[in-house]
Amino acid sequence: MFAFYESEYSHILMLPDLKIEAVSERDIDLLILEELTVSQEFAQFFLNDVGVENEFKSREVYHSVTESDLGESDLVLLCNNSDGQRNAILIENKIDADAQPEQADRYKKRGELGRSKGDWSTFITCIIAPQKYLNSKGDADLYDFQISYEKLIDIFECLNGIDEQRKNYRKNLLQLAIEQQRRGYAAKIDEVVTEFWQSYYKLLSDYFDILKMDAPKNKPKKAGFIHFKPDSLIGGNFKLMHKFPFGRVDLQTSWLKEDIEECKKRNVDILDKDMNIIKTGKSCSVSISVPLMDAQKPFLDQQESARLAMQSAVRLLEISKSIVGK
Repeated sequence: MFAFYESEYSHILMLPDLKIEAVSERDIDLLILEELTVSQEFAQFFLNDVGVENEFKSREVYHSVTESDLGESDLVLLCNNSDGQRNAILIENKIDADAQPEQADRYKKRGELGRSKGDWSTFITCIIAPQKYLNSKGDADLYDFQISYEKLIDIFECLNGIDEQRKNYRKNLLQLAIEQQRRGYAAKIDEVVTEFWQSYYKLLSDYFDILKMDAPKNKPKKAGFIHFKPDSLIGGNFKLMHKFPFGRVDLQTSWLKEDIEECKKRNVDILDKDMNIIKTGKSCSVSISVPLMDAQKPFLDQQESARLAMQSAVRLLEISKSIVGK
């Protein structure tokens, strides 16, 4: 159907009439956003694949929907049924980037929040990605439904209400993304974010070296979780992280996941008032809330927030020796 060409422009992904430096997740977001918005036929195929077989009266589609403390849904599709019910499909889109910790869990939490607020009656979560990504990433199984890019190509092939040129363009763009994922396209480096991480590392090395972290190299725009690697946690059952876009420092472990309330009682004598045990994906964490930080803004203006987060991490490191799990 198509071919890749080697030339002096070999860094460019090429198909007949389609020459792109790289396909971004946003490119695919907007492609799906457009089709779900304008094509009843595409929307019905898509809904059938996520178990929604009833016809819907109307639909609304939103891109990049963010909830404070719970992060972002790439796409939200709202379907209004003839019985007055509104159903939501919260969609995560991936090409080759690793999932953020707890990402699938936050999708479900955003769904529950929307239901409690009356934004929708029911919801499901869905991840769309190349089939190879879905097969290789364990977190993909945490979503209610998976749709591969290959399946989306099949959907476009079945559409009647679309001209051939437009259909082929969409199929080719998805195929480029599949090929890009297969080849392992490197994330685009963000100089501002990289400088932020380097400044963070210097502050930690100067004043909180007990925490330890890997010296940061080039970082992409969305790099937001800093993993501390203190000697006492290496090879153990805990992970210590500063999740600065979410304003939390977490001491994460699978020990505490079976009964959060029971674990709180078991550890009440060692937890300070600002420490809480929360569910984080398949694990649980002892968590401390700290100020939000933005890697797109100057680190110097946020230095005290970073210092407070590091102090919180040291406190969590200290109690890691005393936490009672099972």
